[in-house]
Amino acid sequence: MLESEKSKDVLNSSDEADLRKESEADAPEYAESDSGSVEFSNTESESCASKSGDEGAASEGQNLEGAQEPPLSSLGVLGRLPKKRNTIFAAILIVVVVVALFAVLSATHVICFHEWSEPTCTHPSVCSVCGKTQGDALEHEWQEATCTAPQTCSLCGTTKGKELGHDVKEWSIAAEPSCTEKGREVGECARCGSAVEKAIPVIDHTPGDWVVVTEPSVGQDGKAVSGLRSYSCTVCGKELGSESIELSAEEIESYFKEGCSALTYEQVARDPDAYKGEKATFTGEVIQVMQEGDTYTLRVNVTPTSYGYKDAILVLYTAKAGDQRILEDDVVTLYGAMAGMYTYETVMGAELTVPLMSAQYVEY
Repeated sequence: MLESEKSKDVLNSSDEADLRKESEADAPEYAESDSGSVEFSNTESESCASKSGDEGAASEGQNLEGAQEPPLSSLGVLGRLPKKRNTIFAAILIVVVVVALFAVLSATHVICFHEWSEPTCTHPSVCSVCGKTQGDALEHEWQEATCTAPQTCSLCGTTKGKELGHDVKEWSIAAEPSCTEKGREVGECARCGSAVEKAIPVIDHTPGDWVVVTEPSVGQDGKAVSGLRSYSCTVCGKELGSESIELSAEEIESYFKEGCSALTYEQVARDPDAYKGEKATFTGEVIQVMQEGDTYTLRVNVTPTSYGYKDAILVLYTAKAGDQRILEDDVVTLYGAMAGMYTYETVMGAELTVPLMSAQYVEY
């Protein structure tokens, strides 16, 4: 029995090898269609089918007897090989399309792997990628106001209202104020126990009397120069105010006359440059008057003698409103400034050089 089964196995192996050779030799031509399927010609298919039928019957008997699987090199396996390649290509294409679609959806935030921020008192959780929110904002957790701080949220630091301020029941003076420095008083807060300090405003200055800083004066041209006076605090010495000193018309005349020196003809004639610009006063007799409107040119003898006056000087003067006319033989007192020496031609044709005075005031 064993020898019979062995001989059948050898026969089956030999038959299988022969069938493989015939299949390879007689394999029909096939072509791959556009849809990826395999097409066989009709005549060859029928021939193959007839052969397969005969050989299949023999093989079926052998399989039933030996319980063996048919060989893998059948025409059905060969026909399926191109379709497998198409399946792999289609699978790769599907993967590429899916990956591209996923990338587009991610870039446009249609699909988003959210990165949520922590919620705050004013905002819920927010996705930092797409801006979407979830949940609600937190509620403020208010801490009570103190002497120095208003109500404050312990989560976000937001404040509302005002601080309470210290509550000091009794103050004591630590430093007295003056007119230059603030004072200081201290106390203790009844609410929080802190030492509290506040300033005492400076007190008013104590003004003193007016003091003349610059005396007013009158120039040689008769015009006033304002003076200056000020007053200061008697405690700290700070200047509190100042003002100019203006002279009235009467004061200007008085100031000018008080500033004039009584000179002699000998002095101004002998050394005219030494007295040029100096304010001087002379008393003498008018011996000649030349007038054009309010302007006078006078010759006045200014040296007194037992019988009158001698030694003439030349005087220029502009009369003021309300002045009386000046006539020859008037005895006048002159107040003005010396202007050096002046040379003029007399009616006789001779040249005469005399001291020159520009008078501001003439009394007669």
